[in-house]
Amino acid sequence: DCVRGINRVLWPARMEYIDFIEKNNRKKTLIIDGAHNIAGIRCFSSYLKARYKDKVSLIFGVLATKDWKIMVDMMIPCVEDWHIVLPD
Repeated sequence: DCVRGINRVLWPARMEYIDFIEKNNRKKTLIIDGAHNIAGIRCFSSYLKARYKDKVSLIFGVLATKDWKIMVDMMIPCVEDWHIVLPD
């Protein structure tokens, strides 16, 4: 059954949720997504807008060879706290 198979797919770093407890005992959720192009960032930012009423904190790593300025502009409506890193 195709639906059952799709529901069981695990695709690491694609909308992967990791729950953890901060030092102050507050529960937090980390969402890992490997979006690495404009189409992927468009989908990810649309998801964030639909799923979260408040803006999120973001750790964003992108290679200089990508269209990072466009990607950042697309994420601005969703993000209040930026942490930008340069991946290896």
